[in-house]
Amino acid sequence: MLGVASKQKIFVPDGVGGHAVLSITACDIVDIVKHVIKLDDPGLVLRDWENRQIPRFRNNPPGQACSLAIQKLAEFTHNVATASVKLEFVSPIRDINVRKPDILEHLKRLEYLEKKLADCSSSINIADFEQQFEAVFRYKQMERKRKELKHMQSYESLSLFPEFKSRVEVLKNFASLIQTNT
Repeated sequence: MLGVASKQKIFVPDGVGGHAVLSITACDIVDIVKHVIKLDDPGLVLRDWENRQIPRFRNNPPGQACSLAIQKLAEFTHNVATASVKLEFVSPIRDINVRKPDILEHLKRLEYLEKKLADCSSSINIADFEQQFEAVFRYKQMERKRKELKHMQSYESLSLFPEFKSRVEVLKNFASLIQTNT
């Protein structure tokens, strides 16, 4: 449930909400929260899920462990949305103690860009933002395409054309040699 949360907006499902088991990679993770949801045996949740993927058990309701996990996640999400619990994120620099200089440099740059992005968040909270963004995005795409086409017509681009033609001719001769030898 918190997987679809951002720092500014929390997704709260209507009613009970659903559940799924997802396989993700490290590049799919944007942030890690400090809150831990404790379960007696997290393996039971996965076994229950895998069991319900078998066609004859597909319509079975979730088991007790799975229901408890869903309930705890829903409760935590609701508490964060109502601000009764503050959502805290793990900092790779402070909490994980990353020490490699190149990684530290990238993490500091990432924090800087996140702060700049947060400052711009008021700009996206306007009516019809998606439609306006789409129109500007299309315009910028067309502008890039126009610049690319102008470059292709430019002297710099066309100056390499004779070399290209000679290389194509060499490849054609090479292909004909191979065909005659076989």
